[in-house]
Amino acid sequence: MQVAETFDMDLPTNSLSLKGRARLDNCVTVLDAAELFWNLDSIKTLREHNQAASEEDDRNIAELLLDQIEFADVILLNKLDLVPDCKAQAAILATVKGLNPQAQVQFTTNCKVPLSDLLKTGNFSMEKAATSPGWLHSLRSSEPVTSESVEYGITSFVYRYLKIL
Repeated sequence: MQVAETFDMDLPTNSLSLKGRARLDNCVTVLDAAELFWNLDSIKTLREHNQAASEEDDRNIAELLLDQIEFADVILLNKLDLVPDCKAQAAILATVKGLNPQAQVQFTTNCKVPLSDLLKTGNFSMEKAATSPGWLHSLRSSEPVTSESVEYGITSFVYRYLKIL
C-alpha cells in the first residue's frame, strides 16, 4: 500500500485519520545513485538488512526500490559525487526515467536541493496516483490492505525546544 493512501483512508470515527486534516503536496524519493544498479539487482531481503517491517516481510530491496521509484513525483538521485562519469549518470537517469517518465529527477550531492523544489509544489495528484501499477495491484489483490506506516514501521514526531536565554 502506498503511503499516499493513508491520506485518503476512511477510518473508524474514533481513529485519527489524515483525511481532512492534512494534504499530501509532493511524494519525494531519495535514491543512492552510486548504488542504484547494485540495489536494483539485489535479491537480498529487507530482513537481511534489518529493515523488515515484520518477520513475515520477505520482500527484497529491489521490490521496495521499484515501488518507491514508480510512485514518486520527485526523485533525488543522491551521491552524484560518487558516480564515476557522465556515461554512468546518463544510464542512471535513463533507467529512472524509464521506470517513472513523469517524475521530476534531480542529481544531488548530500541531498542539497532548494526547498522550493520540494515544498508547496502541488505535484501530488490522487487521481494520477490511483492509476499507478502498484496501487492498482493493491486494489485488485485479495490480500488485506496494510498501511505503509505499519508495513515499513514508519513513524513521525514533532521536535520542539525552548531556547534558554
